[in-house]
Amino acid sequence: MISGVALTLGNAISYSKEKPPKSPGAYGYPSVTYGLHEEGHTYQSQVLGPAFIPTYLLTGKPGHVSHPFEQASQSYGRVKNRGH
Repeated sequence: MISGVALTLGNAISYSKEKPPKSPGAYGYPSVTYGLHEEGHTYQSQVLGPAFIPTYLLTGKPGHVSHPFEQASQSYGRVKNRGH
């Protein structure tokens, strides 16, 4: 795994030692853990299926906070965290 990142492909999530699932602060939001953020991507992948990766790559700068998929995962993490 690349140091300092978490990655979701389908329903499989890989975390680096620096970004474990319960680590807060995904994209600078203290209330969003990396686990919740990546969980948001699993739902995107389920909806888009095999089109997820090409759509992700063509929609904006991959991995950047301004990317619509990243923003959606952040929103998911914030809403989901309210229920905990």
